[in-house]
Amino acid sequence: MVPWRCKCRRFFLVASFLAVASMLGKPEALVPAGREPAMEVVFVHGFGGPNEDEKRFVQLLREEMEKVGARVHAPTYHPGGRVGATSLPRFMEELKALAESSETNVTLLGFSVGGWLVASFQERWPHLVKRVVLLAPAIDNFERNFEGKAEQDWYMPAAYVAELREMTARPAIKVPAMLVHGDCETDAGGSALWRVKEWAQAENFARCYFPEGLGHSMDIVEAGPGFGAVKSWLMGAEDLLT
Repeated sequence: MVPWRCKCRRFFLVASFLAVASMLGKPEALVPAGREPAMEVVFVHGFGGPNEDEKRFVQLLREEMEKVGARVHAPTYHPGGRVGATSLPRFMEELKALAESSETNVTLLGFSVGGWLVASFQERWPHLVKRVVLLAPAIDNFERNFEGKAEQDWYMPAAYVAELREMTARPAIKVPAMLVHGDCETDAGGSALWRVKEWAQAENFARCYFPEGLGHSMDIVEAGPGFGAVKSWLMGAEDLLT
């Protein structure tokens, strides 16, 4: 049975998040045309996304980061919104091309499968990445979703499953990384808490947050470090974090 405290916080956290977004209003200064941004920030959505919470988060992220001269990207790994056409290697190469086109190393955030993809990207190309934020990363993805199941029970094409099998289940952390994962997470959402805590103990994460009472949702941002702390982390201001 899911503890009651895992069910009761979503409404209040979403309301708080929207209130913050409303108070912040429009960005005060955009990146001037023709000028290179001070930094490039990339957000990678969860499987089947981006959902409405992710869209609101990206909107707020874009408004706040543009104030400091940064540019925010939100690419998708579902071509034209077609989940069945997803190719993970193709998306990783697209992300690599984006990073290589930047004048500075990119900063990456990802939620759920997006968090796992971000972790995989920095493992493979750490020289292109400044730092990462992993929000409810869906690790052990092949094992949780496809291993031991008959092919007719797979919810994705065989080509996708084959790609997934070849990727690292728990990527090695090679750049400064912030990890945020709700303590009510289960394998039905992203990854069970015990999986992520095992991973955190084995790797060198700079910051780890396990907000209480939350499962697989973007609410973990405000309930964990808070949006302000995430922004400070993206900008490299570790001294502002508690």
